[in-house]
Amino acid sequence: MTGSSRHEKSCAAPGATTRHASSRLTRIAASLAVAALAASALDVSTAMARNQWANYHWEFPADQTQITINVNNCQDDPDLYGYDTNVHFVYPNADWDDVINNPDGAIAVLDGDCPANVATQSDPIGTFNSRVVAYDASNSESQGTVNAFNANYGRTGWVGVAIVELISSSGDNHIVYGEVHLNDYYAGAYNAYNDPLVMRKIQCQEVGHTFGLDHVKKDNSCMYSSMAFIGSDYEPNGHDGGMVDKITHGHGTIEPPPPVDDGGGDDFCDKKPTHRRCLGAGGVFRGKATWAEGYESDDEMFEAADAVVSARVLNGSLFDRVVGAPGRGLPVSQAVLQIQEVFKGNAKGVIRIEHTRGLGLEIEDDPGYVNGDNYLLFLRQLGAKTYRVVNPQGRIAQ
Repeated sequence: MTGSSRHEKSCAAPGATTRHASSRLTRIAASLAVAALAASALDVSTAMARNQWANYHWEFPADQTQITINVNNCQDDPDLYGYDTNVHFVYPNADWDDVINNPDGAIAVLDGDCPANVATQSDPIGTFNSRVVAYDASNSESQGTVNAFNANYGRTGWVGVAIVELISSSGDNHIVYGEVHLNDYYAGAYNAYNDPLVMRKIQCQEVGHTFGLDHVKKDNSCMYSSMAFIGSDYEPNGHDGGMVDKITHGHGTIEPPPPVDDGGGDDFCDKKPTHRRCLGAGGVFRGKATWAEGYESDDEMFEAADAVVSARVLNGSLFDRVVGAPGRGLPVSQAVLQIQEVFKGNAKGVIRIEHTRGLGLEIEDDPGYVNGDNYLLFLRQLGAKTYRVVNPQGRIAQ
């Protein structure tokens, strides 16, 4: 198995100018990282400590103590060795069902067939057509749906992504639908991903996200996440199952903040309506990705990047197109930036940066760009004046 191996990288021999710029960038990144850690130390949420993704969770159907979630196989066989239905699809479902139902857990995980109309719909992110039957917690017979897709989404930067649809009630965010997407581009182009056990780990992690789990910091579960390593475990562990039990039974772990009276009568959600605790009802999608390229240091990332620049955002979010097959498409947006300084490569003037975003979907570790903000960017070139960041490590606010 190649699960513990580092991601493949292409590194050029650095010259004196490259080493100087890389060292400068490392110092910049280090100071920003220290500042970020200091800020985060002041606000460490219970949900993150407990490995819950924000406060996202499934809710029991009426008068029930368990919800059944059908993980539907909507994956096509692209003739890649990394795709083996038993190894990378059926086994993760059975693993999750085992660790959650020990002995009787909050979620029963079932294998399902792809709903008949999904392949004919062009609805991106599934929305209403792909999930076929909306989950309704007030209905005791209602069952949850997670559709698992694959397609060649191109050089997105991610090899797998999990997406959940949320409905908010008093700041408590209920999952009503989930999707898993595996990117055939990386399974075909990178030897590290053309392996059923590696794809099993990625499938396992993305399914775990659709149950409301975040990453873990130790390499003892498929929920482990690292920018530099794939991870060696391709199954969930007992802690993961216990967390699914806890957050589903407990109906979330983060309560909305108390109203703040500033004399105008506005509360927290009036002031910050896009905060995760204040999401609107329906049509809100959040995603988490497994990134295809990882680096152990800023110097390594610098050498692998096609261009490294500082730039200012002119237009943070231009919806561009939907990629992927009908019924499993994902939106692509572009940010328009003005380059301020070039540390590596030939980028100049105004460039565009593509990322998976739009039509209500936000990938939480690669969110939209804010007009006027400045970033230090480690970039992969996609076309003339079009780039993407190598991974979220390669996008540093200045």
